[in-house]
Amino acid sequence: RLCERCNGSATRPPPQASSMQRRGPSIFRLSDNFSRLMIRQIAIAFGILALAIGGTAEVNAQDPVQKGVRVGYGFATLGGSDVNGASFQGGVSGSVFARIDFSDTFGMQGELGVSLKGASGNFAISHNEYESIDIRYLEAPLLFVASTNLTESVETSLFVGPTIGMSVGDTWAAQQDAVNNLFREEVNQIKADATAGVALQVQRVVLDLRYDYGLTKTFVFSDAKNQAVAFSVGYLF
Repeated sequence: RLCERCNGSATRPPPQASSMQRRGPSIFRLSDNFSRLMIRQIAIAFGILALAIGGTAEVNAQDPVQKGVRVGYGFATLGGSDVNGASFQGGVSGSVFARIDFSDTFGMQGELGVSLKGASGNFAISHNEYESIDIRYLEAPLLFVASTNLTESVETSLFVGPTIGMSVGDTWAAQQDAVNNLFREEVNQIKADATAGVALQVQRVVLDLRYDYGLTKTFVFSDAKNQAVAFSVGYLF
């Protein structure tokens, strides 16, 4: 029987990388200090949105708060030292936002929305082969905005700041019969990006072009990080 067990283990497919066997929520995989920082950023973004929605009549009379919705389309990919052959893939995004202007040229904008990240093409991550990976995130950017008026009804602005995201689902397609598959446990549930872009506001319509660069790893077993560029159209209430 001992020999049978040995023979059985010899023919068994090799186990996947040790990281593939990890279980449980990955919200605490980052360091405690960094996790607390991300939670604070999310809380601030929510606070800005709450202030915009529940502002008093006096605040509205001064009109320092702009709020609205935006929908867009972006192209995302994965980059890193162990990522080979990944291509951009398209995905829809959308969010609600609120902007507080502290002066004629400076303000802060908080957002809460959803986006699609990942990559497509026949690519490899840490020797695991895939055709596509889609990761859906709930995101909360907190952006510092510098703006200038071109005319009375046209404004242009630059913005930069952190974006905190939480994975809410993922799908993948492996190449042919690849034994190394992506499990949900291997996607870091919390991620942080650096976001920068430009916006053009014409009366109540806002055109937005932004770039997201991943600051944290997308997966536990890889150095891969999210990268994305997106264009959106927004409307101010």
